[in-house]
Amino acid sequence: MIARMALTGAVVGFLVGILEAALLYFIPRATGLIRPDVVYAIWFIAPLVDLLTGALLGLVLGLACSARKTPALAAVVAAIGLGLIGAFVAWLLDWFRIGVGIVFPRRLEITTPIVCFLIVFAISLTLIAFLWRRAGRFFRTGQPLSLGRWPVAVLGVAIFLGCGIGFYALHRPDSYPARSSSVGAPPEHPNIVLIVLDTVRADHLSCYGYKRPTTPHLDSLAARGVRFENAIAPSSWTLPSIASIFTGLLPHQHGANWGTPLPPEPWTLARILQSKGYETAGFNANPFYGLAGWRLDEGFDAYLDASYTLRHNLAVTQVGQSALRFLYNRLIRYNRFDHLTAADLNNEVMEWYRRRDRSQPYFLFINYMDAHRPYLPPASYDHRFGKIPHYLLARVSETLKDGRPRHAYTERERQELIDGYDNSLAYLDDQLGRLIDSLRSEPGGGNTIFIVTSDHGEGFGEHGTYDHGWNLYSEVLRVPLILSGPGIPAGTRVSDVVPNRRLFATVLDLALGLKGPISQASLRQYWTEGFKPEPAESEAVSELVVYSSGSDPASLSLSTPRWHLIQNSDGSAELFDRHSDREEKTNLAARPGIEDTVHNLKTGLESRIAYSLLPWRSLASLSPLDKPGATFIQQISKQPFSISGAGLPIGSAQAVFSHQRPSLLPKPNPAEQDILRSLPYH
Repeated sequence: MIARMALTGAVVGFLVGILEAALLYFIPRATGLIRPDVVYAIWFIAPLVDLLTGALLGLVLGLACSARKTPALAAVVAAIGLGLIGAFVAWLLDWFRIGVGIVFPRRLEITTPIVCFLIVFAISLTLIAFLWRRAGRFFRTGQPLSLGRWPVAVLGVAIFLGCGIGFYALHRPDSYPARSSSVGAPPEHPNIVLIVLDTVRADHLSCYGYKRPTTPHLDSLAARGVRFENAIAPSSWTLPSIASIFTGLLPHQHGANWGTPLPPEPWTLARILQSKGYETAGFNANPFYGLAGWRLDEGFDAYLDASYTLRHNLAVTQVGQSALRFLYNRLIRYNRFDHLTAADLNNEVMEWYRRRDRSQPYFLFINYMDAHRPYLPPASYDHRFGKIPHYLLARVSETLKDGRPRHAYTERERQELIDGYDNSLAYLDDQLGRLIDSLRSEPGGGNTIFIVTSDHGEGFGEHGTYDHGWNLYSEVLRVPLILSGPGIPAGTRVSDVVPNRRLFATVLDLALGLKGPISQASLRQYWTEGFKPEPAESEAVSELVVYSSGSDPASLSLSTPRWHLIQNSDGSAELFDRHSDREEKTNLAARPGIEDTVHNLKTGLESRIAYSLLPWRSLASLSPLDKPGATFIQQISKQPFSISGAGLPIGSAQAVFSHQRPSLLPKPNPAEQDILRSLPYH
C-alpha cells in the first residue's frame, strides 16, 4: 500500500507540476509584470518538485493506511490525498487569476483551496464507492498488486528532469547577447558606472559622518570625487525611485508604482546611451521590483536579474514559496534563498565585462540588495558591529503592517537590527570596493566615471515605522550621492539639496556633452566654479502612494535647504526644521507664527507639480494636493501658479527625447480629462 500510494502521488504530482510550469512560464505571476520572471528551467524544476512532493504525500498517506490495514480507511485516506491535490490546483488557478468568474465566482483567496478540497474529496470518495468492485483491490493491503513498469518510468522521469536542471546550470542561456546597436560612440567618451545601493540611508555611511567605520571604500571614492550631502530620493521604495533615476521624471509623471510598470514612452538612460553607441548592461539583485518585467531593462543590451538563477525559479513555485522557504529560513539562514549577494552580482558583472566589445564605451547599471531586510550578510561580516539573534531574524522577516511589527521591538532589539544593518553595509562596501578596483584596473579604466547613490533609505522606528515605503521622512529620503572620475574634482562637498533623479541629465551631460535642458539640469553645475543655484533648484520633491488593502494613502514631500514639508492625502501636514531638527522629531506645522512658512512651502510644492512635464500618469500620487470639492487638476485649471526662479520645469530633460502628445493612463473623470487636455505641454 505504501508503494502504491507513493507512486500514485508521484504521477499526479508530475502532472500538476507540468500545469504549474505552464502557468509560470506563460503568465506573469504578479499584476503589472509585463513578462514572466522564469526561464525554460522551470519546465524541469516545477514538475520535479511537485513529483517529489506528491510522492512524499503519498508515502505519508500510505503509512497512515498501513497502520490499520482496512480497505475503507485506505479509500478515505486516498480521497483526502486527491482533495489536497485539488486544493493545490485551485490555489494555483486562483493565484494566476484563472477561472475567476467561470470556475470560481470571485477571488476567494484562502477559502478557495478549502472549498475545492471539500469538493474534490467528496467527488473522489463517491467515485471510489461507485467503482469499489474494480477499485477495491487497490486498497486491500494484504492482496498483491503488480505495479508493472510504473516505478521505473517514474524514476526515469525524475532522472530526466534532474538532468534538465543540470544542463541549465552548466549551459545557462547567453544573457549577454551581441549589441543591438550598430552605431558606435567614439571610444574617448567616458564609461559610466551607475551603482544603486538598495535601501541605503546616507547617515549610516562613515563618509557622511556616521560614528561607525561602515564604508571605508566609499569614503575613499568620495575623497576622490564629489559628495552631495543632501541628496533626496524621489520616493521611499524601489520601483518608482529607480524609474525616476532612469527617466528624470517624478513618480506622478512616469507612473511606475505598485502593480504598474514603467511605461514604454519615456526614454531611459540606457535607451538614449544605447542609441548613441554605448554598450549597455544592467545587473539587478532585487528579486521582485528589480525584475526586467517592470520594463527596467528598456535600452539594455544585457540585463540580468534573479529570473536567470535556478534558485529563483525554484523559489517562485508554490512549494518553494511555502515549504522550501520555511525550511530554508529555519535550517539554513533567514533570507530569501533566491537572494543574489553582492559577490554574486560582481561575478556576473566581470563575466559580462570579459565578453563585452572593448572598442566602445559602456554604460553599466548595478543594483545591490545586501542592505535590505533581514540585514544578514555572509558569516564573516554578520558580527562586525554586533549580531542579530536568531529569534529576531525570524521576527524581522515577518510581514509588516503599516510599517510596524506585530509586536513592538524593545530598544535593545532595535539596536540589534541597526547592528545587522551596519554589518550589511560593511559587507556591501567591501564588495563595492572590489568591483571598482577591478574595473579601474582594466584597460580604459581611467576613463570611467563611477556614480554611487541609493533608491531610498531605511526606517528603524524613528517615526514609529520600520523598513521603507510607508512615509517620506528623512531617514527614507536622504540618500548618498557620490561621483568620481575624469573631469570631476576630488574632495568636493556639495551641501545644497538636490534630487538624485537629476542623475538622468547628469549622466547624459557627462557621457555625451548634451546642451540645453540637459546641461541645465545636470548636477555638473554644482562643482563648476561660480555656480549659485536658484532657490527652486535647491529643492527636491518626493512622492509616495502607500500600498494598503483599502484606499491607498499618499504623501508629497518638499525638501528645501531649511525646511522639510510633508503633505498627506488625509489633509494633514508636517513641517520640520532641517537645521535644528535633523532627526525630524518636532512637527512645527501647527505651531503659532509658522503659518506663513507653511503656506509658502505648500504653494511652492503645488507650483513645482503644476509646472511639471505632462503627461501625468499617476494621479493618485497628487491626491495630497486635492481640496474639498476640487481635485488638484481642477484647482490649477482655475487659478495660475507662479514660481519665481524655478529654472526648468521638472521633466524638461526628458522632453528633449519624448515628443508624444499628452495622454493619461489613469482614468480621471470626464471633466478632469478635458482639463488635462487643455493644459500646456511643458
